[in-house]
Amino acid sequence: MTLDEAPQALVVDAYSAAALWDYGIRPAGVYGYGLSNGLGLGTADPSTMTVVGTDATFGTETAASLGADLVVGYSSEEEPTSWIWWDSAQAQQINAVAPFLGIDPSSTLDTTLDQYRSLAEALGGDTDGPAIEEQRAAYEEAKERVRRAVAAAPDLTVLPLVQVPAFPLFTELFPRAVRYTGVSLGFNIGTIAAGGTAPYVAAQLVESTGNSMAPAFWVVGVCLIGVVTVLTIKETSRSALPV
Repeated sequence: MTLDEAPQALVVDAYSAAALWDYGIRPAGVYGYGLSNGLGLGTADPSTMTVVGTDATFGTETAASLGADLVVGYSSEEEPTSWIWWDSAQAQQINAVAPFLGIDPSSTLDTTLDQYRSLAEALGGDTDGPAIEEQRAAYEEAKERVRRAVAAAPDLTVLPLVQVPAFPLFTELFPRAVRYTGVSLGFNIGTIAAGGTAPYVAAQLVESTGNSMAPAFWVVGVCLIGVVTVLTIKETSRSALPV
């Protein structure tokens, strides 16, 4: 993306605010998931930014009142001018206020971090200062510790399964028209049904079997169901998202 001049009123999602903050980038507005509970903001100070929206909502009028001249957020490769939670009508409305720059999180963590570093550099951030270099060295050392641990145990298979891939997956499962509703209901009903009943089920298993390891077997069974489910999901990273 090329702009005529450097943006003066940047609006970003919470995770982008966290990624850009240590480079010295100070957004005018912030929106998205991880904002309501503050977990997505990292070291970013929310008191210095105007809340444009929380979760999947976005206040177009609020962004316009800030004079937003660039909006940044997670996007897919197929829809780089839209945040992954917006439908096409909402994306068009927001793009009328300010251009959207998408960060594609579907690749490796290093690639995603490089996208933020390039953006921060383009925005005039400090991408090579002592504090940044110290953090980068700590990150590389952490990666090296993982490599050494794997090398020391050749029979060990390391599966870096984290929650990050889940969010693009949720997005790809539903068409835009029902994406927010589908993800919200599916995620929360599953959390309530499984997470809410877990302590009770675990206690009943121990009491009925007399085996303190019974809950572990139950967890293994649930994980097997999850593995089967994942194996039945088609890879869509190179396909257009359902409309």
